[in-house]
Amino acid sequence: MKRYQLLLLIGLLAAGLFASCNSGDPMVQKYGLDFNQKRAELGLPALQANWKLVKKDNGILRWAPAGDLTATGFIHKQVSIKDNKIYSEENRFEGKNKYQRDGTDYTEEVYIGCYFDDKEQISEWNCVFKGTRNPINGSASEGDTKITVKQADSIVTSWGIKY
Repeated sequence: MKRYQLLLLIGLLAAGLFASCNSGDPMVQKYGLDFNQKRAELGLPALQANWKLVKKDNGILRWAPAGDLTATGFIHKQVSIKDNKIYSEENRFEGKNKYQRDGTDYTEEVYIGCYFDDKEQISEWNCVFKGTRNPINGSASEGDTKITVKQADSIVTSWGIKY
């Protein structure tokens, strides 16, 4: 019985250590999962609890799902920090339609991004569609097409992505 309790205790300690990985940085904790309530208030996609911090460099924090994504989905969340405050957030979604530009194959993407003011309120939205045909009006798209938040949400929803 004591051996079982010891193994259970070791397992719990290991899980706690795993869960606290990357939380030693106050910015990771503040703008990671702890910021999800604020994201909900602002209409931003939540950071998923099972995602991993894949980049932490020069004020950039990027989270992505564990494992390889090979289908339509929510690809990453990236937060930029300046002067210990959130500066911007970008959420990248990938669709299922492929297209070619300059001889290279790509997959359609939507970016839902924003900039923050000093009070952590959104000061400006920056939403972009990448693909050859704008799914909102069907017009040709030669590069990044600026779209509204409502349009970005509509496209992501039409791809079957829930966030």
